[in-house]
Amino acid sequence: MITLSEENTRLFGEQVNDHIEKLNDLMGHASGDDLNAPAFRKTCFANRLLEGSTRMLGLDDWSRTLGLFGNLLEKASGTTGMWDENLSQIVSEILETEEQVVAEIMTGEIEEVDRMESFNGLQREMELLIDEAYPEGRADSSPSFEEIGRVSIVNEEGPGAGNEEDIFLPRGETRGGGNDTRKFATIERLVNSLGNVKDKYMRYLDAPEDNESGIRDLELAFGESEFFIGLLGNILGQIGVNGRKFRSKVASRTILDGVEDFVEMNGLLHGWKAGLSTSAENFSMERETASELAVAIESCIYDICRKFDDKAGSELSLNLEIVNAGSFIVATLKDNARSFLCDSHVDRDDEVAFYKGLLRVRGILKKWRCLLWVEPCGGRDGRFRFTFPRTSMITDYRILKSSGARVALPCHCMEAILNTAEHALERDGNGMHVDFNGDSIPVCALGDLASEELEGGSGEDRIAILGLAEKRLGILFGGNGRRIEGIREQLTEGEWAGMAESVLHIGDEEYPVLDPKLVLERYGMVLGFDGSCEEPALHGGASSGGAVEEGISRV
Repeated sequence: MITLSEENTRLFGEQVNDHIEKLNDLMGHASGDDLNAPAFRKTCFANRLLEGSTRMLGLDDWSRTLGLFGNLLEKASGTTGMWDENLSQIVSEILETEEQVVAEIMTGEIEEVDRMESFNGLQREMELLIDEAYPEGRADSSPSFEEIGRVSIVNEEGPGAGNEEDIFLPRGETRGGGNDTRKFATIERLVNSLGNVKDKYMRYLDAPEDNESGIRDLELAFGESEFFIGLLGNILGQIGVNGRKFRSKVASRTILDGVEDFVEMNGLLHGWKAGLSTSAENFSMERETASELAVAIESCIYDICRKFDDKAGSELSLNLEIVNAGSFIVATLKDNARSFLCDSHVDRDDEVAFYKGLLRVRGILKKWRCLLWVEPCGGRDGRFRFTFPRTSMITDYRILKSSGARVALPCHCMEAILNTAEHALERDGNGMHVDFNGDSIPVCALGDLASEELEGGSGEDRIAILGLAEKRLGILFGGNGRRIEGIREQLTEGEWAGMAESVLHIGDEEYPVLDPKLVLERYGMVLGFDGSCEEPALHGGASSGGAVEEGISRV
């Protein structure tokens, strides 16, 4: 009998507790459930580890019981392949015995006391079941065990004390032999888990209406893939040369491939008859922005396909175009569906009643301070269009002057700059407005919104239309200003007038960067809406234009 140190006693106790936990998970099976579930595989692995540990410690009856239990699971998997009452009874008895034993383990010395008879009884039951209930397993049905680690127990008595004895060796390694082949276990497990996701998903497509257990398996498989891709990102994130930080990038073609796959897979799942054509200039995006861009596009596509009426026998045709506008892109989605929103302000104030996916799309675009157009020009210019930042490192700004202050506006949240000589301002009891592409956009001077003293506006002959999602507001400025490019390192924190939380540094100059969300909230407060940017006065469906391109300079 081996006497264990306090540390090894603790480690062995944890191993037994883990085995008990896995057995409890296995008891979550209902009679008739498939034994290939993750709980089954994890139990098999934990059982092999504990079997090796008990054998090393001289607990032969316990070790032999676990060995027979592993054989029983293998036989059951190779014959019926399902959970049944026999397995449930055996697992219950093993749980009861091990829960009694584990309490004694923590005293510091393992003694077999009166447990031998309990283990012997379990062995006889399992031998009987293996011979009668599961006499022969299929030749190709041996369960596969994924190698996920190494467990060691230090033998502190006798020859070789202090050396590790491996209970489990990773694939390709032999005891006492070297292995110079480099391994990247995280990538190997990621590849395997992605293959598992594909298998589970294809199996679900065969019978989506009656496959609740399949959905659970798919959730676990996908969660495992996400875990390993996150772990891989943490590993690679430590790479860097000369202060350059590692950032995962995605090519524009990859984004389009993912969207096309989304349409194809959902077509199989929902019976869509939709064709998608895509085009994009060559550019790359940071992984986070690329993922959220794809989600926004896919939500819009899902809405279009969901509403499509094919009674006439026509096939839905979708067209996605992505244009690179510098530090941001403009995505336009068109289709041949017959129904558009009625070209009236009443319907346009409730786009979500028609397109449920806009709830999600709005949230993403508001996070990135982007613009959204829903059926611009009454549907004559597509169904959806929106801007999106291409990178979090570089942003194009327009430097403008209003009420004596010079500020920077991110170009991806600016739609156009209008000349008041061509777009006359109208005044009424609610203030100033300008008609732009069929919509009445509220207009104000920067000094009307600022929380600090600014000089009165004079010579302000331009209206900059900025927005957040589909909300729009015009601000009076003097001249077209100039467009520049700034990087993240040129930004510092700095509150200004309740409308900016960062400051752009260009040489010796500093420019508060207007945040469209804060600007719209300030305008709402001026109108008495308690700072809400969701009020009707801020609605607008302005459609064409984009940030003015002339006068660009690189800093």
